[in-house]
Amino acid sequence: MRPSETNAGRAWIQRFDEVDHFAARTLIDSLEIRDHVQLEHQIKDRLDRLTHGTSPIVLVPVRGRKELAKVPTGKDHVAYEDFHPGDQFTVDIGSEGMIGGLIRDLVDSSPDRFMSPTTSLAEIRDLKIRRLVLVTDYVGTGDQALYFLRAFKSNRTVASWLSSGYLELSILSYAASAQASKKLRAEKYVSFQTCVYARSADAAGWSKETRRQIEDFCAKFSSDGGVGLGYRDNFGLYLTNTRVPNNLPDVLIRYAGCPPALFPGRQINHQLVSELVNREYLAPSDAVTILNNAGYQAIAHRLSANRQNLRTSRVHAALAMLEATADPDLVFSTLGSSEGESQRLKSSLVGLGFVDLEGSLTQAGRSELERASRFIGATRRYTHVRRSIMEYFPTRLR
Repeated sequence: MRPSETNAGRAWIQRFDEVDHFAARTLIDSLEIRDHVQLEHQIKDRLDRLTHGTSPIVLVPVRGRKELAKVPTGKDHVAYEDFHPGDQFTVDIGSEGMIGGLIRDLVDSSPDRFMSPTTSLAEIRDLKIRRLVLVTDYVGTGDQALYFLRAFKSNRTVASWLSSGYLELSILSYAASAQASKKLRAEKYVSFQTCVYARSADAAGWSKETRRQIEDFCAKFSSDGGVGLGYRDNFGLYLTNTRVPNNLPDVLIRYAGCPPALFPGRQINHQLVSELVNREYLAPSDAVTILNNAGYQAIAHRLSANRQNLRTSRVHAALAMLEATADPDLVFSTLGSSEGESQRLKSSLVGLGFVDLEGSLTQAGRSELERASRFIGATRRYTHVRRSIMEYFPTRLR
């Protein structure tokens, strides 16, 4: 069932003039509503993989700047100096509370594998801990996660350990936008992982005319008279059935106004969620949409255009989609026209060493994806212009 087909969705659409019904319906039917239970399962699964064959890892929930101890104006926080990651480590409401509760459960159930945020630098050194993981449920613009991450890199001891290879600093998110992923992956001495790529307007599959209508609709009902596309005009379309981010269009999340928002004040609409199958909604998507959503526009364009070698395009598309989603079965079934073709594609990637038997990307696969992204997205400096085939005869000799 689509959001627009629920009682709450229909009632919200009917509050607008008929001329705005198409934009309102298309907007909410393009949302990605994830189940928070699935979110917790996938984060735990990723963390389990990180501990295989290694020493215990320290888990720290990502926190916003306002939640940290105050520092003088103009000064950035330094972890373990201006604040300790374990300070006020409580299970509060909100996403930080959910991640905090998840970390507490892991530490209590597997103390030999997971260490609490209260672990000090001296304990990290003495226990020979080799990895520190910052955990969050969603990265939209990436600003908050990037600030918190750099607070750790600003600590001289941590920076020394990172540069010498003694310590690995990772950030793990359940969902992240392509924009935020690019920022975090560009950070030196940091590894970034996300379970899924959060949907945004760039990957909604709208035509130019449809997007123009929806943007006009959002601007028309913006609470501040701006374009109304969410925090820093991020135009996100992702939320969970327990949390509504601030980068959704204003018409969906504003505190007041007429007609009222579907999620007023970023509060979840429990009536709408309760009517969805399994309390979640994933808009239909194909390979091109998934690739665009993950920021691989060049690979998506090459696949859709069927240019050059289609087999090579499908290989690169598979690598990019495996990087963008934690479900190998979805990737191979989406790219293969039949079960046999899907299996052949997977076998080819295993044979090339790009994926393992479980369908997960190997380091060789990531290197090939990085190479393909640079090559396919590159702009040619020289374009050959065909000349006349008329013969040329010199008029004199030197």
